[in-house]
Amino acid sequence: MELDFQLGTVLSADPYAKDATGNTVPSISVRCHLDSSTLTMPMSSAAWGQVQPIAGYKVLFFRFGPQYARPIMFWGNDEDFMRKGAAGLNPGDVVVQSPVGYGYLRLADDGSVQLVGGDMASLVSFLTDGTLQVQAPVLKLMTYANALISIDDAGVISMVRTDNDGNVTDSIVLDASHNAAITVQGDISLKAENIYLDGKIFMGAGATVPATAAQFGEVVTSGPTGTYPADFVSGTPIPGSQTIKAAS
Repeated sequence: MELDFQLGTVLSADPYAKDATGNTVPSISVRCHLDSSTLTMPMSSAAWGQVQPIAGYKVLFFRFGPQYARPIMFWGNDEDFMRKGAAGLNPGDVVVQSPVGYGYLRLADDGSVQLVGGDMASLVSFLTDGTLQVQAPVLKLMTYANALISIDDAGVISMVRTDNDGNVTDSIVLDASHNAAITVQGDISLKAENIYLDGKIFMGAGATVPATAAQFGEVVTSGPTGTYPADFVSGTPIPGSQTIKAAS
């Protein structure tokens, strides 16, 4: 049998094609430039170089006898979106880009790395100063334990944990109106040498519900320098005000 190298044009690609034994073997249909015949050949790429070409690509392939044919290299048909001009490559740059989805990986000549989504709205960058930078309209980090950290395009930051049915069990949320809400099934513990609370404080079952918050008075302090006087014998706040919910 004779080994022959030929050129052709990709007519179509079929990722679901099957061989004679019924196994799925992705393949391409190629029109040979030598005799205009149409060949079907499997895409038997190496694992680290998998690619599925699109119709119109030029292909260099080899034939070994009348039946055996394999592609070697593809090129062409990418002129509309190849990086060029001001957006072109510097000497030493390497770019791997999808010819359909347009997402790409860029290994720049200065050592930085960029991973860019096809919509150009999402970007992961490894900068030369060691910084890892992620830019996206919405950022989500999710684990298999139903824990989710997300930042959306309105600036809402949330940490949420759910049960297997999707019900929220615990959450910390910073909303777009600069409010913070913490909800947990267990306890909240604060431990520090000093704890400072600057602002009005409301306490009681239901105080976190906006519809009932107005029913709760402010927390006040007692003692000689507090906001409410104390009984000098017992040390407790003097009764008579419905707004007192706690005292120190």
